[in-house]
Amino acid sequence: MKLPKNIQWSVATIIAVIIAAYIVYAMVVMSEGRNETCDTLIVNISNPDNASFLSVDDIEEQLIQCGLHPKGQPMKKVSIRKIKEALRSNPFIADIQCYKTGNDKVMVKVIQRTPVIYVLPDKQSGYYIDAEGSVIQNSHYPVNLLVASGQIDRKFASTALSSIGKYIGEDDFLNNQIEQLVVSVGHDNHYVIDLVPRVGQQKIHLGTINNYADKLRRLKAFYSKAITSIGWNKYSTVNLEYDNQVICKKKKTESI
Repeated sequence: MKLPKNIQWSVATIIAVIIAAYIVYAMVVMSEGRNETCDTLIVNISNPDNASFLSVDDIEEQLIQCGLHPKGQPMKKVSIRKIKEALRSNPFIADIQCYKTGNDKVMVKVIQRTPVIYVLPDKQSGYYIDAEGSVIQNSHYPVNLLVASGQIDRKFASTALSSIGKYIGEDDFLNNQIEQLVVSVGHDNHYVIDLVPRVGQQKIHLGTINNYADKLRRLKAFYSKAITSIGWNKYSTVNLEYDNQVICKKKKTESI
């Protein structure tokens, strides 16, 4: 006896559902029955500007301290979510990807935040500012960047100092020549900046942050054309404050 088509379809659907359910059940049972352990943690750190504030050891040590290092742990107990949450607390991490690969490996990919300047305000603890103007509050790492010191608040650091720090850091000549920015507040309550060179003892007066790129281009041209022939210590001050000018003051001749 031949069953009607609608009944045939229903029977076929029921059989398909039963088979699918069995397959899912079998996969779950097999998965639970496995006992793979993580034998490798792979850490990849993206350092777009060759910054060295994070290392693989730093990442692994942080996971160890949190009790989340996956190596030697059953893969089914490794929590990708908890690893990501823990690492996001690191102030030098901008973004993170974490996932299991194969049956015994965990991959962690980190994008590092890039500090451009270290800020040391008067009578306060120092902190880093990254290229986006965000504060990185951490003193564990050595200061190997351009330093800004003096009368500095967070807003000025996150806007003006972040911008000029990035500009100087991306210019090899300026980065090799300028060691520090000394910030003070002028009589008109505007921030003014003096530059401390790595070579020579002259005072370099930048003035306000306005048009800083043009001022630094003038400084660069001055060093390239004048200082190389005259010498580093000919002048006591170099003033870049005024448009289209580099005003220099010679050192006084010392009598013997």
